[in-house]
Amino acid sequence: MPAPYYSASDDGLWVVALKLWQRKWIVLGVTAACILAAGLVVAMLTPRYTAESQVIVGVQTPRVLSVDAILSGLTANSETVQSEAYIITSRATAEKVARNFKLDKLPEFNAALRPKSVFDISQLPGVSTIKSLLKPPPPQTETSTANRLTKDEVTWNRVISTLLGSIQVTPLNRSHIVSIKAESEDPQLAARLANGFAAAYIEQQLQTKQTTATDADQWLDQRIAQLRKQVERADTAVETFRRENGLYETKSDTVIAQQLAELTREMLAAQNAKVEAESRRHQAQSQVNNADSMESLPAVLQSPVIQALRSQQSQLEQKSAQLGSSYTAKHPLRRDIAAQIKDVKSKIRAEAQRVVDGLNHQVQMADERYRRVKQQMAALQGDVDLSNEKRITLNQLDREAQASRGMLVSLLQRSKETVDQQSLMTPDARITSQANIPLSPSFPKAGLMIVLAAFAGVTGGTLLALLLEGADQSYRNREEVERDTGLPVLAVVPSASRSERRNADRRAPYWESLQMLNTRLSLRTPREGGVRGSVLFTSAESGEGKTNVSAAYARLLALDGHRVVIVELDWKRPSLHAVLGQPQRVGLAELLHGYVTPEESVYREPATGLHAIFAGNGEHIARSGIWLARLRLLLGTLSRHYDVIVLDTAPASVTPEVLRVSQLVEQTVFVVKWHSTPRRAVLNELRNFQHAGADLAGIVFSQVNLGRYRQYAYGNADHRHRNHLAYDAG
Repeated sequence: MPAPYYSASDDGLWVVALKLWQRKWIVLGVTAACILAAGLVVAMLTPRYTAESQVIVGVQTPRVLSVDAILSGLTANSETVQSEAYIITSRATAEKVARNFKLDKLPEFNAALRPKSVFDISQLPGVSTIKSLLKPPPPQTETSTANRLTKDEVTWNRVISTLLGSIQVTPLNRSHIVSIKAESEDPQLAARLANGFAAAYIEQQLQTKQTTATDADQWLDQRIAQLRKQVERADTAVETFRRENGLYETKSDTVIAQQLAELTREMLAAQNAKVEAESRRHQAQSQVNNADSMESLPAVLQSPVIQALRSQQSQLEQKSAQLGSSYTAKHPLRRDIAAQIKDVKSKIRAEAQRVVDGLNHQVQMADERYRRVKQQMAALQGDVDLSNEKRITLNQLDREAQASRGMLVSLLQRSKETVDQQSLMTPDARITSQANIPLSPSFPKAGLMIVLAAFAGVTGGTLLALLLEGADQSYRNREEVERDTGLPVLAVVPSASRSERRNADRRAPYWESLQMLNTRLSLRTPREGGVRGSVLFTSAESGEGKTNVSAAYARLLALDGHRVVIVELDWKRPSLHAVLGQPQRVGLAELLHGYVTPEESVYREPATGLHAIFAGNGEHIARSGIWLARLRLLLGTLSRHYDVIVLDTAPASVTPEVLRVSQLVEQTVFVVKWHSTPRRAVLNELRNFQHAGADLAGIVFSQVNLGRYRQYAYGNADHRHRNHLAYDAG
């Protein structure tokens, strides 16, 4: 193989310096061009001057009167300072400053007054026509004429916009001071503008407070007039409601309440009299049939008739007792005395019955009195309820009247304080630093621009030199790789999706390239000493697509009727099982250590008849150093059962044992990812394989973009059609 284009010593600052020295004129030319351009720009730019004034926001003002609710000052915090900065740069402030200084008369702010430029692009033929075509038509509305701006208004809008573009207002860090910077071609005008914005802001703030106070005073006057009428109506409504509903009051309570108290006392007395009469009647009714018991009745004892009859009865009983000592009971005298006693008792009983009847009459009278008092109480309670309901309304009217009177007094006090405060009103900001006339322009800074241009030129020239020296370190066509490596390109395998790789359509460019690879390998005479029919696929780095290429190549041979087995030797990043759509399983590592039988380690793909031995658990290989000898025996055994043995190994830069495995096989195919793998990596690994004595059959380009490949394949007629790119190895 010819000497590599790059050697291991191609890196380093010395090599970079040599490359830059070879391209020194490019670096110097770019630097000089940048410096010249910066000088021309500085010479052509109009110098501008910047003046700065400073305003402090949130000045503490004396509070003689307490009217903060109406004329409260600014709260000095960062949000307030930032908000005031926006107010300073408002169009209202800018318009006031612009009109004060008559900026519409200055060409710097009024573009219509500037002289026509020699290089005015608008004067070129056809530009006005293009501008008229690109300009959107005005909206067709009824009010478009009324809303159309006059020429003077358009001019002032442009002047104000230009002025705002030359003003920069910034709150200074961690302070309540706002910096106002004005930029102008005239240093005196710059100072005047900065001071003008500060003064306009102070004046606008004071006018705002005065306007607010005036509006508040007018509102207070209107509100006070309304409240006076409202208080008058409320007082009138209270008195009218009291008079219409008879809600008259004594010093302590209302008349109805006093009547209700008297009736309550009278009803209690009637109720007690009723209970007492019913008790006497009940006692009399229970003893009216018992003569002896009737004597103990209070009403009987108190009756004069009963007392006289009792006295007569006592005399007759004494006389009967005297006669009883002389006569028998049947004697006419005693019988006459007994008849008289019986008559007296009958009279006593009759009189007692009359007393009881009198008690019943007393009960009826007491009940009737209680009923009348209760009726009066119920009627008066209805009046009380109605009076209470009306009193609720009266109280509500009275509360409304009191509230209106309180608000009226408060607003009268507030109005007086507002009027007095207007004479003491001061702005919440003041100018701390007036802008002075700048002595030197702030733009352009010639020295800084030249230094930046020189730095940009050196940087750009260096990058351009390095880019031209070696912009791309990957292989892009067959001529480059064959010139550097001395090996043929066996096939150019285009990029393909997973479905295209699984669907073995021999007319597709992907499978056509694999057929070309098979043809190239079959035409070679392999070296002697290697395992018969064995082909090793490897690469310089990971991610170059060697597993997809080796698996597709093995599938193609299996579909052609060959007995093919693919063996995966990449234990660090096994991926063959994923390419074949299978889960990870036992494989070569377990087979070499005798943990499984060959039948258990072989996977058979039903669609193609391909046999595969996956990598298995790589930890078994990492703990053993005798796997190469066992691999040699395994390959010899496989060669007796299969026509072709495809070995998918790890990248050579990852696993150096690949070099020793390459000594066991007949042919080694080196896979290079097109337009990606660095040339240095390819050449270094190919040199290692050459030193190991491997039989390098050639190189396979993988993951090729056929459209872009055509741009780099010069002078080859086969590149006219996309399908012919698969045969570019020839």
